[in-house]
Amino acid sequence: MLRLSSRTKSLFVFLLFFSGIESAYPVNFDFWVPRDLKVYEYELNAEDRRIVHITTDATDGWADVMVAVGPQKEVKFFRLVTSGGHATEFSIGKLREGAVLKTDHGINGEELHTVTLQSDSFDAFSGGILRLTYLVNGVPLFQKFESFELKLERNRADQWTCESNEGVPFNSLFFRSHRVLGQVVGVSAVDESWNREVAYQVQ
Repeated sequence: MLRLSSRTKSLFVFLLFFSGIESAYPVNFDFWVPRDLKVYEYELNAEDRRIVHITTDATDGWADVMVAVGPQKEVKFFRLVTSGGHATEFSIGKLREGAVLKTDHGINGEELHTVTLQSDSFDAFSGGILRLTYLVNGVPLFQKFESFELKLERNRADQWTCESNEGVPFNSLFFRSHRVLGQVVGVSAVDESWNREVAYQVQ
């Protein structure tokens, strides 16, 4: 098995970035390009309910994860809307297989699944556990992913809310960028919080 010293690894990363700096941007949060999902211009929909607002220190852009609710307040499907005015949607079935919400391309042109949302047993009426998996490092030989679980359920007011494993409700996620030599290569951490300015009803 090939083992590289820390010094060799640092030199390797340095050469990777400066031999082709234009292609050394695995993550660009200005653009949310999903995998196998159609992207379209977003139009305000009365069925939409905002469950998570996503921001990052890598860009001024943002994204909202929404659910489209039916007549019994059940989840019909999920929708991702970006600050650029674009949207994509995916079904509960797609959620079970793993909905890749953001893809990027690495230094060698490989496709990177930057953000994936997945659930094995989400129910349209009662909710369930979701797993958010994110790219920590997109540099070849050092690629790394991490994930955390959250619970999406209906509360007593029939509103869909997210909770951490500790049972703390949140409606906002902050993606802290992971940088190598000043370039964003992934997400170092995801912070949850409750922001009173993030409205549940989309306006």
